[in-house]
Amino acid sequence: MESSQAVLQVHGRRGCAMATLFVLLLGGCTACSKLEQPAVAFFYWEDCGHCARMMKVLLESFAEHPGLAVRYYNLSKSANENLLQRLATRYRLQRSPDDVPVIFVGDTAIVGEGTTQELALRAAIAACASGDCHAPVR
Repeated sequence: MESSQAVLQVHGRRGCAMATLFVLLLGGCTACSKLEQPAVAFFYWEDCGHCARMMKVLLESFAEHPGLAVRYYNLSKSANENLLQRLATRYRLQRSPDDVPVIFVGDTAIVGEGTTQELALRAAIAACASGDCHAPVR
């Protein structure tokens, strides 16, 4: 697995989630455990404050809904940017290259950060945890 991608499955272990956040924000990412098709795809730029804020919301939501998994994509890798463009087309998402983070949860796409995006992310994760949620990246 490339260092720009990692999978996280949280089972209520705050330490694992926080360690992953710390490592991710330093530019790398490690996997706490692996899942073949994560329900969440998180596209980010390193050193992005908006991305860090949404990462925190994501990890808090995962602590409330164990069993879901996320795959992180560092946009400094051109392959990840290409994947984001393909997903944006599939989700009919309008965005500029500076709009980060971009988070796909099942059928939902969330762009940027703010209260509206936080609420949308929490709702999408809760919906995904309570039902059948397809993987955005197959």
